[in-house]
Amino acid sequence: GSPIPIGTLSEWDVGGMYFHPFHLHITPWQLINTSAKLDEWTQIGDWQDTMIAAHDITSGQAGQIYMRFWTDQFVGPYMAHCH
Repeated sequence: GSPIPIGTLSEWDVGGMYFHPFHLHITPWQLINTSAKLDEWTQIGDWQDTMIAAHDITSGQAGQIYMRFWTDQFVGPYMAHCH
């Protein structure tokens, strides 16, 4: 994708996850919402760099993460992948 300008709020909808943790390099991101079941370790508003949102066994729907981050100093492309 295109570089994200410094000082920009970027919101991503990351989906299609089936038991694979999502990881974003360069910057931490804030969890806005998710289809994952939350526990005492992960809550809406927390800052993450890796998270799993497993699919819903009942519905068969893939897991979703809604996240945001602010660019600070890095102007290149951001690398995201599953583990």
